[in-house]
Amino acid sequence: LLLLLLLCVTQTHAISVLEDSPNVFGWSRDNLRNVKGAIKAGTLPTTQQMALKSLISQANRTLKLNGEGNCPETGPWTVTKKDMGIYPPAVTKHDFVYISTYAWPCNAECNVTRFGAERCKAWWRRPSWVKPGTPWPNWKDCDNHTGLPWMSHDGFGQSAGQHDTVCSDIMADSVTTLSLAYYFTENPNYAEVAGDLLRTWFLSPDTMMNPSLNFASYLPGTDHGSSSGIIATSLRWNNKLTDSAALLVGSNGWSEEDHEGFMLWNKQYLSWLLDTGMGKGEEHATNNHGTWYRVETMSLAFSTGNLSLAETLAKSLLDLSTPAALEHQIIQTGEMPLEAHREAGSTYSCMNVNALVQYAILANQTSVGNVWNYHGASGNGSIPKAIDYLLQFANDSKPWPFNEEGNTSWAAGPWINLAPQLRIASKIGDPDLSGYYENSIAKLNWHHGEWPDVWHSDVTQLLWPDNL
Repeated sequence: LLLLLLLCVTQTHAISVLEDSPNVFGWSRDNLRNVKGAIKAGTLPTTQQMALKSLISQANRTLKLNGEGNCPETGPWTVTKKDMGIYPPAVTKHDFVYISTYAWPCNAECNVTRFGAERCKAWWRRPSWVKPGTPWPNWKDCDNHTGLPWMSHDGFGQSAGQHDTVCSDIMADSVTTLSLAYYFTENPNYAEVAGDLLRTWFLSPDTMMNPSLNFASYLPGTDHGSSSGIIATSLRWNNKLTDSAALLVGSNGWSEEDHEGFMLWNKQYLSWLLDTGMGKGEEHATNNHGTWYRVETMSLAFSTGNLSLAETLAKSLLDLSTPAALEHQIIQTGEMPLEAHREAGSTYSCMNVNALVQYAILANQTSVGNVWNYHGASGNGSIPKAIDYLLQFANDSKPWPFNEEGNTSWAAGPWINLAPQLRIASKIGDPDLSGYYENSIAKLNWHHGEWPDVWHSDVTQLLWPDNL
């Protein structure tokens, strides 16, 4: 009888541990479990209390499902509500489609009112990412009647034909907020709405998105997309959607059938990313696109149980035959030339650091292990060096040395975007530098009155707490 009782207790404990260990990969299971435990025990530290209060407030606003900008409709959102009249005939309403963000009619001039006279000086600059010797259209090729061919003006974003990207961003952010709020509070309303958002976008036959991006970042006058358009999901979905869905498992808002359907969709999308010409094009991208591609495909591989593929993808950024290998992207000084030399170079550099840190988190769950201390024989490829390089500018020690949308002012820089990565670096990086990274957060260009309340209210405090 005692043995039977012990077995029952052991089984009950195992089930409890399993239920309290969400199957996430880009977020830390231990951190989520520890924070939730502290919430239940009433021992959550003050900083995390602020972050939880902010998360709940944001989740309550999200329940209203308000649209914005080029996605004005109330949610749940779907790709099927776009105006089909501006897209090629081959596009169906279930296709994710958008006009290339930096593309403009060839006869368009820079809008000085919108972008400013100083920044407009770079309007006709050949984008730094265009390979030498590549033909590049100029005004002589332009048809002033049609505006064809459309041309890329790197860093100068336009809003035409962006319904699906904006709705996708809102959907992903809403699902993330609601799923985290549900996990920490167990409020079923959050799970029900998050589940409805996922079902509408990915599963319901009338509203679902096709598991492909065949027309992403297309140019008017053509009938196909560009591999660079994959950034629309790799940057904004990455691990967030798969991890968010994992938090919903077992709730009334997300059934086992829902989750199986979502995993099937993810497998199909992963196959498209791996096997098609567009997917392979992004795989061979040399800059942040190549990094984010690994983050997204690794997240999809992990979440669908393909651990060997996740490991292969993790190894690829350490392989010199890979165009986006760490050693190709990060030079000895820590500069990332393919980002820094672009228009808005500091913004792209911060974006790539975000991707590199997420890559490090995912790679650590494979046989590749901790890539934080990795560097090549030449000294290239070091993620900590990339962070240190940016910190000399982010902490107002030096002005940014490259063009930054016509402005090199520290106050106008994107530096507060480094705060989450610095917190993560303090947790997964060199323990001796933990204090250095943490102290650097306060030195970023927080606007007047934002420090420390804005940072202490950020969801990073719950995902990567510094005191639990």
